[in-house]
Amino acid sequence: MKRKCFLFLFLCGTLATWAQPVKFEGDYNTMWELSADHKTLTISGEGYCPKFSTLGNRPWNLLRDEITTVIVEEGVKGIGVSSLESLTNLTTVVLPQSMKSVAADCFKDCKSLKKISLPVSISSIYSNAFEGCTSLESIEIPGSVEELSDSVFKGCTGLKSVTCSGHIPPKAETAFTGLDKSQVDLVVGSNLYAYYPAWNGFKSVSYTADADTTIASITGVCGDNLTWEYYLEDSTLSIRGTGDMTDYTDRYRDKPVPWKDFR
Repeated sequence: MKRKCFLFLFLCGTLATWAQPVKFEGDYNTMWELSADHKTLTISGEGYCPKFSTLGNRPWNLLRDEITTVIVEEGVKGIGVSSLESLTNLTTVVLPQSMKSVAADCFKDCKSLKKISLPVSISSIYSNAFEGCTSLESIEIPGSVEELSDSVFKGCTGLKSVTCSGHIPPKAETAFTGLDKSQVDLVVGSNLYAYYPAWNGFKSVSYTADADTTIASITGVCGDNLTWEYYLEDSTLSIRGTGDMTDYTDRYRDKPVPWKDFR
């Protein structure tokens, strides 16, 4: 009987502390807090949160099926790999403008998540970030995003619309692996989408209200004093400047040639 009473009091004490911010273990300046009813998870502080090698390492894992809302406050730059994976009843997510990326597996298998607003501060969305979000109906990829990694939307069987608001589509070679694009409408910010293979094959294509449909060329940097420009109309690549070009020996990995999509 004493053991049962001790265990009950221990659990009550533990649950009580969850209603206050708790610093992540390790060299982090971020904290987490779970509301008294276990429905709202708040992440706050400055900088990044830890990565979780297994779901069981997350301090909120035992109550993952009760969490319906996640609030990430300003100052947080990124939440760790698999941080919110398999929160099966998650319906509301609030992300800050300080956030730099969406980590791999971050929202994987959040099967009740229908929509999410991504801040314009994000530059990368990593592998399998939204895999298995079967209720996700639409998503807008901000113009700030430069890259979508592997299988970002794999198994998103409810996805009906993807909006790519930037004038230059982000790199997305295998981002749509595992997604039936023929069932998804694409909304784009310019006519450039047609020149990137990954952005073809959607059910339909339309333009955002401020889209630029007259872009005639794409430019970039390929050395300390070198620039490149690809002309869409006649498929001409022009390189200008002086000095050495960037070494693209490992051109399909860390340093792909920037005009690879037009080769």
